[in-house]
Amino acid sequence: MEVYEEILGYIRQIPVIDTHEHLVHSEDLLQGRDDALQEFLIHYMSSDMISSGLDPKVLAIARDSERDLFQRWELIEPYWKFCRHTGYGRALDHSVREIYGIDGIRGSTIEELGEKFKEANKPGHMREVLKDLCNIELAIIDPWTSRFECDKNLFRRVWQPQNYIIPMPPEFDMVGWLETYTVEIRSLNDWLEVFDRELDENLSNGNVGLKSALA
Repeated sequence: MEVYEEILGYIRQIPVIDTHEHLVHSEDLLQGRDDALQEFLIHYMSSDMISSGLDPKVLAIARDSERDLFQRWELIEPYWKFCRHTGYGRALDHSVREIYGIDGIRGSTIEELGEKFKEANKPGHMREVLKDLCNIELAIIDPWTSRFECDKNLFRRVWQPQNYIIPMPPEFDMVGWLETYTVEIRSLNDWLEVFDRELDENLSNGNVGLKSALA
């Protein structure tokens, strides 16, 4: 146990480059996002709950920050019990312990968690979690808003080029949109030239790589 603790202590001091995040790219965007359940159920955890039987309509109610927190918790609690030991569930429980000092997510802690979540949502919180607590030197993000902006003290961005690879819905004029790069697309070489131009634009605006999301 002594050796284990020594190794663990050393590992915790090693700076981390976090290579995959979908966090908001600036702390300014956290304003108003102070409801614990709404945030925790944005995506991954909610998918596990739906897989365990949660009705999407009930999920929408649980995400509604205008409603009472505990009553919303009661709607999802049975499904949380089914999936709290998945990777997503365990990550949430662990984060709640480390960030807010609360021993896991359950009915007896949800209201205290809601209060602490609101209190923590202030300038500097993201830096405290990423740098001070997690020792993340830099996180690579793929946010779904804006094209180039991000807090360079915390993040670097990547670009997804799959618009050039996968078919788009007929109602979306991909060719017309790509021709805004002043290249009329009439051949594969034209297509590749537009790709090169958009790649150069992304690199010159600070994006550090490409990401394929083609599962």
